[in-house]
Amino acid sequence: MKEAGSSCEHLLQVTIWLADMADFEAMNEVWDAWVPEGHSPARACGEKSWLFRDCWSNSLSALLKPKTGQKL
Repeated sequence: MKEAGSSCEHLLQVTIWLADMADFEAMNEVWDAWVPEGHSPARACGEKSWLFRDCWSNSLSALLKPKTGQKL
């Protein structure tokens, strides 16, 4: 995000796919430490093991709003 001229303060929506929902509480702890207070975007979280049975990874996709005056 920094390379794109943005930050986690400009997140609008985030989708997080966990390999195992048993990691949800740990993910929340990391999330709460990473996102500044008052800047939590809409968030969805799901398990993707049913999609990729042999895959062990977590992924995140985000939608950012531009900074004031920044052109896309």
